[in-house]
Amino acid sequence: MQTGSDGSSSRPPAGPGGQLSPAPGSPPVCTEARLRVAVGASAGNPSAERQGFVVVLTNTSDQPCSAIGYPSVAATDDNGRQERPAARSEGGNLFRVGPPETVVLQPQGTASFGVEWTAVRSGDDSACLPYEQFVVIPPHQTRGQVLERQTTICDAFQVHPVVAGTSGTRPR
Repeated sequence: MQTGSDGSSSRPPAGPGGQLSPAPGSPPVCTEARLRVAVGASAGNPSAERQGFVVVLTNTSDQPCSAIGYPSVAATDDNGRQERPAARSEGGNLFRVGPPETVVLQPQGTASFGVEWTAVRSGDDSACLPYEQFVVIPPHQTRGQVLERQTTICDAFQVHPVVAGTSGTRPR
């Protein structure tokens, strides 16, 4: 939902193929050419059952643009092949989000999303695999960017909707 200056909000309409469209009156969708994608803060701690990180999207253009919905994220093997796609989730243990809402990125403005997973073995050691990179495709885009990040993923690999700011979490 887009939140207006008067505190009102509206449910975003679904576009072609069921993909969410920005709220009416919002700037056009942020394109790959307008976005810089970078790894943000870590979430959880190295010894915790749940681990994750924030991905930050920055509008590098001189015009506002909108982002809404879920990015695509996949962990890759040593050869860059997408091995493990993240499941979409409105919220997890590390990130408080809720349903997707339109986020307007002003020039040099930011949006972010959280990625999290279970990092503790639960009996089947073969389910835990090491990864060194993630391919990230922003919402409404088709080309991915590779982000370097070493980790071991055991289960429950999730990506959350885009939110305003750099925390990956929507303020209450």
